[in-house]
Amino acid sequence: MIRLLTCPAAFEVLAGALVFGVGGFVAETAGLSQQSMAGVAALMQIGAVMITVLPLIAVKRADFAYYARLNPFPLRSIPFVLVAAVYTALLSAVLNFLAAYAIGGPVGGLELTFSQMGAMEITAYIVLPALCEELLLRGAVLRDLEGCGGGAILLCGLAFAMLHGDIHNFAGPLAAGMIYAWLTLVLDSVWPAIFCHLANNMLAAVLPEIMPAVTVHPVILWVSVAVALLVMTYILISLFETDYGISYSASDGTSPGGRFERTILTVFSLPAILFVMFFVYNALGMTFIRDFIMSL
Repeated sequence: MIRLLTCPAAFEVLAGALVFGVGGFVAETAGLSQQSMAGVAALMQIGAVMITVLPLIAVKRADFAYYARLNPFPLRSIPFVLVAAVYTALLSAVLNFLAAYAIGGPVGGLELTFSQMGAMEITAYIVLPALCEELLLRGAVLRDLEGCGGGAILLCGLAFAMLHGDIHNFAGPLAAGMIYAWLTLVLDSVWPAIFCHLANNMLAAVLPEIMPAVTVHPVILWVSVAVALLVMTYILISLFETDYGISYSASDGTSPGGRFERTILTVFSLPAILFVMFFVYNALGMTFIRDFIMSL
């Protein structure tokens, strides 16, 4: 029962969501300028790490570098990481486009394009999210989920997608979050995930400016993207099989039954349930609840 109430990983995600939620509410209701909103966003990112990760490290008396997995990774793994960065950014964008087509509405992503950003906006919306969100999710949270085995990758991806609080920006972050978690585990370092996240944010800022200038027929464009993803999938598998510094397993030696039990305890812990409720309210809003009640 105590583990259901105090699951560290779920608590960290819930605390991070509350920080983002409060910061977003302040930014939307205070009538701030674009630069001031970027300042609030930067404080949200830093605050999410300080409020969630640092207290738990103090309680556990753990080393921050170890807990956040700030380990160096072998230089021979750089080609693997570069391909993974391009692959993840492209896959995330494609999934968000498909989600927008399927459910209607805008394509999920950044609200500002790269040309609309100054130094403060680039720091707040591109650089700090890549650093702080990875330290939180692929660092601390993934460290606490190690006993879940492969379930840790799925849970980390779900947490990442739900933290975005937008149903139109869910599919892309879900896939990206799982890939970031997998990279962190197999390379035993959070730095590759930070780099891939940074590349993804850059693409999200630049893509809206590039797409209107594309004059290629949509069918040719989508076929080209599909071929590119398939080619990069093959390259990633080939690099993985040649052992580019990959030495870590998703399991810490816990038995399959134990990993499943830890995954279930995490999913049904009180912080995790509150986090899901927060996401449903934030992403779908009261209109969803009202429409559901009216349909009964």
